[in-house]
Amino acid sequence: MSKNHKKQLRIWENQRAIRLERLTRKVSISSDVLMKSAKIRWIGRCYVKIENCVGLLHYSNDNINILTKEGSLLVRGKNLEIKCFSDVELCIEGQIQGIEYME
Repeated sequence: MSKNHKKQLRIWENQRAIRLERLTRKVSISSDVLMKSAKIRWIGRCYVKIENCVGLLHYSNDNINILTKEGSLLVRGKNLEIKCFSDVELCIEGQIQGIEYME
């Protein structure tokens, strides 16, 4: 990739970020939704809601491995159950012990 092409790509990415920021202000949508970044809500020790996940990699009572745009996300715990799974969100209930991004 030439230097000129890399420079043009950086300019385009900066312009895109600026446009997304302006759009989120106008329509009151958070930028993580528009950028398709994972949004994680952890409520107490028994409920997690993950929005914008790409897919499910592994599911057991102790571990749920979720694919996100940023990488693999591991939810650890006991008696974990997937309560809802759609193209918009994934809801997990159980005794949640931790959440971490895997490399």
